Amino acid sequence: MGCIHSLNKHYVVDVRMIFRRRFFYFVTTLLILLGCETKEKDVLKPTVVVSFSILEDLVKQIGEDHVHVISIVPRLADPHVYQLKPSDMVTLKSAHLILAHGLGFEGWLKGALSSSEHKEKYVEVAAHLNARTLPDGTKDPHTWHDVNLTLKTIPEIVKVLGRILPSKQDIFQKNGQKYAAKLLALDTEVKKAFEKIPLEKRIVVTTHDAFWYFGKAYGVKFLSPLGISTEQEPSATTIADLIQLVRQKNIKAIFIENLSNGRVVEQIARETGSKPDGILYADSVSEEIGPAEDYVKMILYNMEKIISAF
Repeated sequence: MGCIHSLNKHYVVDVRMIFRRRFFYFVTTLLILLGCETKEKDVLKPTVVVSFSILEDLVKQIGEDHVHVISIVPRLADPHVYQLKPSDMVTLKSAHLILAHGLGFEGWLKGALSSSEHKEKYVEVAAHLNARTLPDGTKDPHTWHDVNLTLKTIPEIVKVLGRILPSKQDIFQKNGQKYAAKLLALDTEVKKAFEKIPLEKRIVVTTHDAFWYFGKAYGVKFLSPLGISTEQEPSATTIADLIQLVRQKNIKAIFIENLSNGRVVEQIARETGSKPDGILYADSVSEEIGPAEDYVKMILYNMEKIISAF
């Protein structure tokens, strides 16, 4: 009887071990299959590489989860002075489509796309816009601050996404129409908000000349010590003239931009007995959980900050 009891005990242990092994193999196999399925789905999605975060958001609004969107410039990096890394070149090589804003904004990108393979999948969504031209012939690329101009880039995004994924073209078209309606409403809202402010009060000091389109569209005058690129350094004369103007006009709305060095703006505020009124988003949206995490929220955030400063 002792032997039988011992055999039964070993049998129960063996059965348990077999069950555990089979269960382990089942779970492992299931996880592998699920992982393969997820990878397969990712592979099936066309990869769209964009230059910076604002364009990333626009493409995601149209493409939704039908395309895999990657931004070369991270949200908290300055697109004006960005330098491509070797890993960025690998990302560009894997792209089905490369989208840039254009108008000279991403000089660091276009120069890197030397091969014909890259050129065939490279598109500048704002190249057709009637951009502001500076005295030296340079184009001002910051058109996204005029919502109506951003609206004019949506058909181009819809078209090129449909080109790489024809089966979803109708979806992209509907998404584009829906988002265009949202931008039209946004444009109207911003115009009405500034109409309530006396014209002579609508003067703002910012870090660099990024808000000209915003000013033209919504009746606000922007002054800045830097030109259209953050690469430049202001002269002492430029800073002194701006300080004098702030004093003469009694300008209260003084802002630092989220990606720029605020030293010069802080100096202007200090010399005029003021202090910066906070941050404006010029060349990027905010972090994903932030006050300006997408394009629409960025425009509304800037609008509310400027109006509160007035």
